[in-house]
Amino acid sequence: MAIYLNLPVRMDAPARFVTVFYKGQQVGKEQLGLSAHPDMWAALPLPDGEMEDYTFSLSGDGAEEFLPLVQLSRRRLGEEELYREPMRPLNHFSPARGFMNDPNGLYFDGQQYHMFFQLNPFGLGHGNTHWGHAVSEDLLHWTEREPALCPDDRDGLIFSGSAVIDRENVSGLGEGDQPPVLLFYTATGMRYRPDFPKDADGKPIFPKDWQRPQTDQCVAYSVDGGRTFRKYGPVVPQIVPMNRDPKVQWVPEAGCWVMALYLENNDYTLLYSDDLLHWEQGETMTLPDTAECPDIFRLYLDGDRDKPYWVYFGSPENYLVGQFEGRHFVHGQLIKGCTQLTPGGPKMFTDAAAYAPQTFFGTTEGEVLQISWLPTRFPGMSFASCMSLPWKLELRSTPEGPRLYKTPAEAVAALREEESSLSGDFAEISQSLSKLKGDSLELSARLAFEREGALTLSVRGVLISIRDGGQKLLFPTGVYNLPEKGRGELRIFADRGSIELFYDGFACALNAPLDPGRQKVELLEMEGCRLEGSLYRLADTRPENRAVDC
Repeated sequence: MAIYLNLPVRMDAPARFVTVFYKGQQVGKEQLGLSAHPDMWAALPLPDGEMEDYTFSLSGDGAEEFLPLVQLSRRRLGEEELYREPMRPLNHFSPARGFMNDPNGLYFDGQQYHMFFQLNPFGLGHGNTHWGHAVSEDLLHWTEREPALCPDDRDGLIFSGSAVIDRENVSGLGEGDQPPVLLFYTATGMRYRPDFPKDADGKPIFPKDWQRPQTDQCVAYSVDGGRTFRKYGPVVPQIVPMNRDPKVQWVPEAGCWVMALYLENNDYTLLYSDDLLHWEQGETMTLPDTAECPDIFRLYLDGDRDKPYWVYFGSPENYLVGQFEGRHFVHGQLIKGCTQLTPGGPKMFTDAAAYAPQTFFGTTEGEVLQISWLPTRFPGMSFASCMSLPWKLELRSTPEGPRLYKTPAEAVAALREEESSLSGDFAEISQSLSKLKGDSLELSARLAFEREGALTLSVRGVLISIRDGGQKLLFPTGVYNLPEKGRGELRIFADRGSIELFYDGFACALNAPLDPGRQKVELLEMEGCRLEGSLYRLADTRPENRAVDC
């Protein structure tokens, strides 16, 4: 039976060290922000044993005052409240506790979808970076497992990456008939965050003689279908400091495995390998207003299998479209993602409401599914942020050339429960909208605009307006250009901590806790616009009240 050391932590508290001993031997050490007024209880898992054989020490200014608060127990404190907290999203994945960011290592093994993610299980901010792990059979109901990768003295903190199934066992890491699953991740070489002084903006001031540890790209692998992982070690030594976020794909046109890797500033590179363990660097590319978390995937233009293209994607959503000629990627100019093009000019990547999107390895040929991180803060909760719903990506022809087209994945329709049909004039649609309310709603509607037509809605208290005959979107995160067709399908998903909007291939998101007292969709304006569709109340897909599945 598991044993946990429960510690009170707070995001803005000074960092202190807790060291755990079993029969006098050190078995764990973590850096935590201890506080007598905690945001959450951090539960450090310990090897099974006799509780009286465990001891621990705290170090750091004033650490001794927290000794009476620390509890050694056979359970996680607060376990009975998990997944039933008042602000927990109903159908967007969120971690049981702790701070989550980038999705990592998304793959489908033929039966289950696996989603790994950056996770600090011991606090509500960046730090103690593990790879969390969750599985699902339908992309909607997720079961969180224990972290798949944990920081150690060799790797340091574990940053983002990807996963592949090595079905031909070219790596030689497989055992028996079970193909190995390989996780590619960045080892920062820095186990604990240095306690440097901060400038006026809160950024660390690095001493002149301080050198950042080397950051390597590493592999861990599983021979039991992705339940447990063994660390293999580095496979790509540092190219430049803090190069990170390896994304690996099999590219038939190149006849090898290809790794997309972020270097620094706005620079990315490609690497090539025959066995997933030995890599040669190829070309370097610059993607302005883009940084971190590359992705690479193949799509067929307009669904035509005779027109394959590869997309090199950088966070949050800028990309290159091209083709591989052997071990060389030939591409056109950078294409700005739809939320990066605003009437006031491009937005910086750091402004993104949905960040670090990644696609699944192993899905059906031609099916590309993507999930993004929504960095929502939930005040008073013991978890931070959630993931987006799964999005489907297509490549479609436009007068400007091939462009990505985003829609909710087909699986999302299974969330629909109660329905209220929408049609008619302003009064009739308003009456139909008033029939349903809830924390999680979907509005699905076909719109047709006259030249100066406009539509304005309040979705759980959030104002959303489409104007200028359907050519402009006014959204809390900005003003956006829409496809100039005057018609399209609008789908809006609202949950407790997010709104996701899709319109004729355009997609955007809002990461913010929504007002629990505002649970309706209201029609505020409908001039020169026809609307037909439905409002749905959506299902609650949270796990049952339980701790993570070990």
